[in-house]
Amino acid sequence: MLISKELAQAFNEQIGREFGASLQYISVAAHFHRKNLTLLSELFFKQADEERLHALKFVRYLLDTQGELAIPQIAAPVAAFATAEEAVQAAL
Repeated sequence: MLISKELAQAFNEQIGREFGASLQYISVAAHFHRKNLTLLSELFFKQADEERLHALKFVRYLLDTQGELAIPQIAAPVAAFATAEEAVQAAL
């Protein structure tokens, strides 16, 4: 392995955060889609894609450095929001 176990663990934790953020953005995008707020929905779908790409960059780095890939369990995103403000706050 070309990186330390501690660094690999930190990368795995970050991968989990990036995938978790992506899922939360998808949930927020779906909320806005259901409310027919198309521009907001698309904005959050794009942000979800960006977070997923971040996660994949970390995955590739771990693989390139022969680090152990151990993606942590990812909590389910918040799926329902009472207001648009609440949806945006969930994305922060």
